[in-house]
This record gives sequence, structure tokens and C-alpha cells, in this order.
Amino acid sequence: AFGFDFQCLEHAESPYREAFEGCMAHLMHRLVSPLPYWRWLRTSGVRTYEDHLRLLQNAVRQRLAHYRAHPHSDDS
Repeated sequence: AFGFDFQCLEHAESPYREAFEGCMAHLMHRLVSPLPYWRWLRTSGVRTYEDHLRLLQNAVRQRLAHYRAHPHSDDS
């Protein structure tokens, strides 16, 4: 995706794969939670989710910045 190899298929311990799976698990937990406790209570799960989300957001932002700086390049 985005011309960037996240190495999720080749390496089971990819940080991007771990971050994506961690975010999905946390979001599923939020979906069934009766109260949005994460707005007030900073649990270790919330902090881990935010760290994972930050890693994924930074990867996307870096690729977008690369494409904006080099709009016609074929490199990934």
C-alpha cells in the first residue's frame, strides 16, 4: 500500500502488523464498551493503542510527504 513494503507478509513480527492488529483489537473492545472510559482513564491499553496508531499514522504521513515531494517518481 502507498508504494511502501510494510513487510507484513514476509515477517510475522512486523511492527506495522502488530500495530494494525493491536489497533483493531482495541477498537473492537471500544465498540462493545458501554462507556467511553478512554476519554478519561489512561489505561495501559489506551496508551498502547495510541502508540500503535501513531506508528501507522506516521508511516502514512511519511509516504504522503514523499509523494508530494516527488509526484512523478516511480520509486517506492
